Amino acid sequence: MTEVQLKILGFEKQIETSEPAFYYYTLNIVDGLSFISQANDEVENGEWIVEIFDTTPSIKFKDAKKLSNLIEILNQNKEDE
Repeated sequence: MTEVQLKILGFEKQIETSEPAFYYYTLNIVDGLSFISQANDEVENGEWIVEIFDTTPSIKFKDAKKLSNLIEILNQNKEDE
């Protein structure tokens, strides 16, 4: 998926200022369930990969439509506080 698609899905850019500086994207669904992309310096051919944060084994998404569908399902089923 592209960086533009990540932004459309609601991902937020996280900038790390360490040397060398880099950035990545995150999307928090609920506490304990977040998505994270790889860092911009790890992107190959402009294709970003997103995974569910901190899972073993990792669950990765390369297709924006599939990820969009999952995000929509999760958001529709969140319990109101």
